[in-house]
Amino acid sequence: MIALEPPGNAARDIVLYRRRIFSALGEASALAFPELVPLLWLFPRELPGGRRAGPFMRGCWRGIAAPFATTGPMASGGLLYLGLEGPLESVANALRQALPSAASLASPNDEVEEHPAAPLRPCLGFFLCPCPDPVPALAAALSLDPPQVDFLDCAVVDMGLRSGPDPFKALSWTILAREPRRTGPRKR
Repeated sequence: MIALEPPGNAARDIVLYRRRIFSALGEASALAFPELVPLLWLFPRELPGGRRAGPFMRGCWRGIAAPFATTGPMASGGLLYLGLEGPLESVANALRQALPSAASLASPNDEVEEHPAAPLRPCLGFFLCPCPDPVPALAAALSLDPPQVDFLDCAVVDMGLRSGPDPFKALSWTILAREPRRTGPRKR
């Protein structure tokens, strides 16, 4: 998975919110995924020539200056997300163009069902939990004081994910590469 990683203070607010969702709904999957917004799912993990996605991520921020901000809870495809607005599609498109054409991708316009190995829909927001019945899940999520965060500083990360048969029950991950967004002067 190639994903957007928020700054630490925003990630902390999202972690605390997901813990409140876990407490209120008893849904353990609210704690399964890291605080990231999927941009692209890459299948298979290895690119042609045995390379990783990291080198292809360089330059993905070029020309992208808009901030990101949470929009509130939303349901899509039986899952609950904390929506995120901003240039998600632009970053995903820049990544898609940089990756070799042989890479198999699940793109922001694809439904998760089209790619069964991709459990989350790209470019929507932070995963909260499954919601078989979205009306009460959304009501509960709204009542739990969703965080309102906005940020410029962030990074695109290439994640290696491993899960059992149900990725919403058990998941481990490793950050393989990170491409930070530079919003201020470079440190010398």
